[in-house]
Amino acid sequence: MFFALVVTSLALLSGPQQDSALPVPQADAQSKPASQQKPGRTIFRVTSREVLVDLIALDDRDHPVLDLKPADLTVSVWWVTSDPSLIDKRHVAPLPLNTETDPITSLHLIDPAKAQSTSGEAQAGLQIATSCLERSTLHYQLALRPGEEGWKSGYHQVAIRTSRPHVRLFYRHDYYVGLVTPPAPSPSKQAMPIEQVLHLAACNYPQIPLSISIQAHALPNDRTDVLRYSVAIDASSLSYLTFGGNETTPVAENAGQDGLRQIQLDYAACNFDGSGKPVSFFHEPLDQTLTDEAYDRAMAEGLPRILQFPSAAGIAVTRFVVRDRMTGNLGAVDIQFSGEDRVAPVQPAIVATMTASDLNVIEEHQALKGYERDADGYGQASHDTIWRFNRPPSGPIGSFGSIVVRPGSFCGDVYELRYSSLALPDFRELDPIGSIYATSLDVPNQNFTNTSGIPGVTPRTNLFGIDYHGTFWVATQGIYRFLMLADDGALLEIDDKEIVDLDGLHQAEAHSAKIYLSEGAHTIHVPYFQGAVTSVALELWVKQPGEGEWKIFDLHDFAPPSEPKKP
Repeated sequence: MFFALVVTSLALLSGPQQDSALPVPQADAQSKPASQQKPGRTIFRVTSREVLVDLIALDDRDHPVLDLKPADLTVSVWWVTSDPSLIDKRHVAPLPLNTETDPITSLHLIDPAKAQSTSGEAQAGLQIATSCLERSTLHYQLALRPGEEGWKSGYHQVAIRTSRPHVRLFYRHDYYVGLVTPPAPSPSKQAMPIEQVLHLAACNYPQIPLSISIQAHALPNDRTDVLRYSVAIDASSLSYLTFGGNETTPVAENAGQDGLRQIQLDYAACNFDGSGKPVSFFHEPLDQTLTDEAYDRAMAEGLPRILQFPSAAGIAVTRFVVRDRMTGNLGAVDIQFSGEDRVAPVQPAIVATMTASDLNVIEEHQALKGYERDADGYGQASHDTIWRFNRPPSGPIGSFGSIVVRPGSFCGDVYELRYSSLALPDFRELDPIGSIYATSLDVPNQNFTNTSGIPGVTPRTNLFGIDYHGTFWVATQGIYRFLMLADDGALLEIDDKEIVDLDGLHQAEAHSAKIYLSEGAHTIHVPYFQGAVTSVALELWVKQPGEGEWKIFDLHDFAPPSEPKKP
């Protein structure tokens, strides 16, 4: 689930910037004595901070509960640690005894089907932390106001309980508050080089959660060989930057003195192609001393920076990362590239069909089991149609998806698993590390160890899970046959009904089933996990009414009509 830390401020100035919000960085929270304040700089601030939690509530039949009230819930927040090495992001810490409750300030339902699209500039970390589950599920947004303990630098756990019987709650279990002082060096760990830290954060995912909010947008540019972007740190995040000091001069010796507000930042950009693979990486440092005027402007408008780097054909996404060198705090944002002249065209998809030899293998296996075929020869709708596919991949090695957002795609939440279990976990109880998108599930049976994992999300080639959600449109009603291949476990659910069950730890196996689908929109859900073994597979095939061949199920083939049918 997705957390948002919201800081709202009201500011009253005796100058021309009366309507500007001026959050106070914690490092400079104490105002200067009145004798040292310049005319026109007297500021009155009222600040309120909230934590926003996406909350799914289901009854014992997995139906959404739509009438929860704040009085039905209790929320507790407690600080865990500021040391990332002590946090297991795949495990929820136990609730301490005698934990105090925190006040709920609001609770309202969100219907993803009616939610307004977010126009304008990209928001920090959305492509890294947002969840496909909330985008496809009716859920609540709960706002709470933690006490001082809830704003202490480091990791915080959240526990939400309900007094309503037979109601289960699903939500993200933790959030992170950035450091405001440099961390103590770890005696047991050697510091990772800055370039390696930036590359990992930009081309894979950050080792610590994001705490710096940044905005990015492309700048007008007549050159086709160069890309120029404005990357600005929001004023609300300046409390997580170190103003003053450097690696040899302690912060306390010069922080807050006129002309000595020094910042040391590192910027990075990782470019991804249309398949989601990183194609180039750039980084540069920024060592700058802010004058009083520049500091006041940053407090009101944020801290901008212009980044420029060579362009290349095929860039689909650029991820920008900024890191405060003293604290290690990170900010990141993904920009989906819209320049048609620089985006490589998508290659025509290979139309995969089930060959005659494949069907012979199926029929031979079914004959051994005494399987009875129906009139068209492809089996009854059941879960006992099982055969193994150990053939090599046909065509290019498939991908589980990419961070490139494409309309009409599966949206898959990616999880790192603690161990290889014997069955699919309930992904709603875990915290995703990122999201990917795919128009089809077409990963043939293959060895996955020598790949780059899932670029832009995780380098893992085992012990991961993906929870795919999507919608598709049926133009012709009738009986649809689905076939799914998986190594390891996977399920196929259509309209919240389980169709194919391939759960468990096993080699590549396939099941088939059929279902009647009416004309119109339908939902599809495919949870998948990969254990500790080296091979992976995930393919979803379909045979539509009146067709004799199996084809890879591609959401582009099941897009809604451009114009609604007239009654």
